[in-house]
Amino acid sequence: MEAEMQKRDPDHQLLEDLMVATFSQRRKDIVGDQPLITEVISRWPALLHERTGLDGLVPRLLEVYKAATKSGKKQSLKDILDCLVGDAHAENLDEAMKGMQLGILIGYQGGEQAAIPHEIFSVAVVVEETIVLHNIKDVAHGFAMLMGVIYCVNLEYPDAMKYSFEFLQRVVMKVKPEQASARVHGLRNRILRYKL
Repeated sequence: MEAEMQKRDPDHQLLEDLMVATFSQRRKDIVGDQPLITEVISRWPALLHERTGLDGLVPRLLEVYKAATKSGKKQSLKDILDCLVGDAHAENLDEAMKGMQLGILIGYQGGEQAAIPHEIFSVAVVVEETIVLHNIKDVAHGFAMLMGVIYCVNLEYPDAMKYSFEFLQRVVMKVKPEQASARVHGLRNRILRYKL
C-alpha cells in the first residue's frame, strides 16, 4: 500500500481493495493503540486519501453545511470551523498550526477579513499540528473532510470545541440526536422555539 501511494498516479482500485482487506487490522490499531496521527499516516497512507472512504460522506456533509449557511448561521459556523488564516510560506504555516489539535487552514490573498475570504487559494485539514489533507478546493469540502477525518481516525473532539462539534453531529447532521448532552439538547430546543 505504501509503495502504491508513492506513485505519481496510484491505482485507486488496488488501493481500495487493499483498504478493504486490511480494515479489521486498521480498526484494531487505531482504536486499540490510539497512535498519533503521524503514525497513522505513515502506516496507512491511503486512509486519509481524499478518494478512500470519504466520497460517500462528502455530499451529505456539504448539504448540511450549505443548509446551515443559508439559514443564517453563518457566523456560528465560522466560529465552529475555527479557521486559521495564513499565507503559504513554510514559517507562517508552522506558526499557524502551532497548538492546533484539529482544524481547517485557509490560505487566501489580501488582508484579514471578518468572514471567510472569497479569494481562497488553498484549504487544508490539520490534525495534531500536521496537515493531513491538502489541495482541497474550498472551505465546504475542507469542513466535510475534517468531519470525515474525525470519523475515520476515531478522534475525540477538542475540549474547546466539544459542544460545537457535538451540535453539528447531533442537531445539524442528526446523528443519534437522542444521545445529545443536556447543553446541546437545550440549545436545540431554544433554536426550535425561535421565530423569525
